[in-house]
Amino acid sequence: MHAVSQVASQKRKDKARGRKKGKKAKKELVEKWRQKAGSKAQRQALEQVRPVSSKTAGKKLKPSAKLKYSHLQKRKKKQSKKTAAIKTAEAAEKAEEEESEWNGAIGRVVGETAKAAWQGLVVTVEKAKGSQLLCQIPSKGSQWICKADLECPLLPKTARQTMAPQQLKDAARQSLQADWMQQVDLYQFGQLVTDDQLLAGWREISSRLKPGSAVRWVTPAQSKLAAETGAVCKAMEDFLADSKTLLLVPIHSSAPQHWTLLSLSKAGSSKEEQPEVQYFDTLKMQPETAKAAASTVLQVCFQTETELPVPCNRFHQSDGFSCGLWCLQYMERQAREFLGCSQSTWQTVGELSQKLQSWQEAVLKQKSLDKAAKALEAKKAAEKQPAEEAGKTKKKGKVAQTKLQLGWDEQFGCSKCKYSKTGCLACNPAKMLRWAEKQAQQTQLLQAALAALQDIQTEMHLLGKKVCCMELRQAARSSFQLVDALLPRQLDSQRSKETEGQAGMITISTYCEHHKEAISHVLGADCEQSCRQSRADGAEEGRASGSLAYILTLGIAENFRRRGLAKELIQRSVAHVEKNLPMVQAVFLHVVTYNTAAIQLYESSQFLRIEYFPHFYFLHGKHYDSYLYAQYLHGARPPWKWRMRSFASAWSRWVFSYWTAWRWPSCEG
Repeated sequence: MHAVSQVASQKRKDKARGRKKGKKAKKELVEKWRQKAGSKAQRQALEQVRPVSSKTAGKKLKPSAKLKYSHLQKRKKKQSKKTAAIKTAEAAEKAEEEESEWNGAIGRVVGETAKAAWQGLVVTVEKAKGSQLLCQIPSKGSQWICKADLECPLLPKTARQTMAPQQLKDAARQSLQADWMQQVDLYQFGQLVTDDQLLAGWREISSRLKPGSAVRWVTPAQSKLAAETGAVCKAMEDFLADSKTLLLVPIHSSAPQHWTLLSLSKAGSSKEEQPEVQYFDTLKMQPETAKAAASTVLQVCFQTETELPVPCNRFHQSDGFSCGLWCLQYMERQAREFLGCSQSTWQTVGELSQKLQSWQEAVLKQKSLDKAAKALEAKKAAEKQPAEEAGKTKKKGKVAQTKLQLGWDEQFGCSKCKYSKTGCLACNPAKMLRWAEKQAQQTQLLQAALAALQDIQTEMHLLGKKVCCMELRQAARSSFQLVDALLPRQLDSQRSKETEGQAGMITISTYCEHHKEAISHVLGADCEQSCRQSRADGAEEGRASGSLAYILTLGIAENFRRRGLAKELIQRSVAHVEKNLPMVQAVFLHVVTYNTAAIQLYESSQFLRIEYFPHFYFLHGKHYDSYLYAQYLHGARPPWKWRMRSFASAWSRWVFSYWTAWRWPSCEG
């Protein structure tokens, strides 16, 4: 009972303590609310006495009112930015739809994701938006279709009659780069089109249609020269030599001033095919001068008597100035028909004039912008030039004074070599010439070395301690020779005499002292057991050796590295051992673990990594690990220990990859 009473008293104390905390928290909240209410009332009182500006038009705001924070102004500014961003996005989307190459394309519904009722129907694309196309389907109206479900053989060919602003700007820049419209007058409605203005109109058509080399045209100056002198221009020659092409020849005749058009086309069957000739003349009463000029140009093109066909145009001009504009319209329609594009609608003289004016204005505007940019760059360069010239003059004065003190006559030095007294390859022609001769000599020497490696049959004789050495060295006459073998006692005495001009060297030993510690790792048996039979067989044949060939040294001169010489020496050494030493079962070597280039070389030469030796090398006062690589010959195989370890490693990798593929399947689509 005593324990129960203690628990009850403790609960009462806890409840009392909780009530006190709750009351304290409520008091704090009430105090905070009072402070907040007081500050709010104080702020409202201050706002009542704050000077407020009226909205009377023309009245300047007081500085105190202008700098006040306004939520309404902030909200309006944010809303205006949002509206401007929406308008910009809509304009960009509209321009993209106008410039889309899908607009006007005709295709067939073939995709599997499209509705079954639409399969095989021929539709016309009205506009493109992202990966969707709004297509006009017969008897079904306009429907959205995925691009992947539509097959459009004429997709690259556009049917646009006008260009979007950005496209017009880019085309104008390209026209200026191609030296078009450098000096041309702006066309005015009611004037006869000049040669340069007709040239500008054809450039605008080419920018929209992009005909390439399939459509050729003769400039008005070339057609006039052909009519007067009988000269054949390059466009005519290319047209006659090609099998499928279109040639447009606008002709300007005098008395009266009039434009006509000749259209020559080949369907593409053969080069000797007779071209189809069409003649366009927008005057009902055709002048004889225009006929004579067109007939002469036609005869010059074919170099034979050719009859001028009857004009094939359906429309005729009702004024005395629009023949050039009609000529441009017929040129565009002929190009569209030849390229297989959908045909454009007929345009009035006013629309043709407005299109030509817009194109010329865009080109002239771009020309003025380029001119202003060049002037600004020239101005900035002129402002920087005095300071740079002063610095260069000061440096040149110091260099000249130094050269004068040293008695030099030649003037070298540039910013690359810090105005060195001898110059560099960029400023000293003599140094550049010497460097080029040296590079050419090294290239020639390398080619001679590779030729020597392929042509000269090397024989490496195992003498003395059975150490053979193959060296690649440069002789006095810039040629290469392979020295068969050097005895160990001769190697030290002759090395100092013959190291000059040496390009590479490899040494191989079959002596048991060199491989007795590694033979158990390579063949799985000791030297006594493995080499006994080899020495017995070799003694009978007069060439006793062990069962392993150990590559002691492999080196290439610095100027001849990264050119395949080391790999060639290894391959020829292995081939020599395989051919002349049938008792040798493997060729092996050691390589330090950090030499990644050598490791890649040996692995590319079919060497297997057999063993790893820690602290094998002691270089520059530090221990380094090594790998043992071996290549097996004459049917020999690695030891069972290595094969089991390799099999276990391959099996574990396969199990891990299979488990990973099952545990985390790849996401398709």
